[in-house]
Amino acid sequence: MIFKIFKKNCCPYCKKELEKRPSRKKACPYCGNLIFVRTRPSDRKQVLVTQEGRDKIDAEWREVNGTAGMYKEEQKAFREMKEKLRKRFNKEPSERDVIWAVFNKSADSAMKRQDLAALQTIYSDMAFFLKGEGKDNFHLLQQSQKMYLLATKRESSDIIKGVEVLATIPDSCPACTKLHGKVYTIDQAIKEMPIPNKNCTHKKGCRCTYIPVLKEL
Repeated sequence: MIFKIFKKNCCPYCKKELEKRPSRKKACPYCGNLIFVRTRPSDRKQVLVTQEGRDKIDAEWREVNGTAGMYKEEQKAFREMKEKLRKRFNKEPSERDVIWAVFNKSADSAMKRQDLAALQTIYSDMAFFLKGEGKDNFHLLQQSQKMYLLATKRESSDIIKGVEVLATIPDSCPACTKLHGKVYTIDQAIKEMPIPNKNCTHKKGCRCTYIPVLKEL
């Protein structure tokens, strides 16, 4: 019997073997096409795929996670904003401009509704987007944490007396390790904004979070 051997480190476009298997999105050194790295939900194996393959696997994950409906709404908002910007500036807008405009529209809508939980998520998503562009996202991470604190004060002040900083021990920088376990009242945390820690030196940035401190019954 003859077995066909497939090389795992081949470009999914030109099929040429790569010198080193990429761990994230990278252009093929031979054909120049973007190679994407994805984990299949069916067998949890990491594979190198084309853009079409990436979209297919991403769609499969959305079905697994139950977020397919949310994705459709996001795509609809993207298409509508793209058309709006095209008419406004009489030219094709960049994907980046469309995404940022959708973020701002969502943030404005949440502000009008005073939906602090939604603002926390939106600012966090905006920060993640800026990080992907290699830009400073500290102010947005700070706004996201502030929305959490304001929402906690408004909605849970009868049962929560404060917040405790939880660092990613032991994988934290010295500055964040010092913050670990510190307790603040909600007002103190809003005033001092200890996290995200501006003195963090970890390569991934500050990953500290708050956990609520309940009032004694």
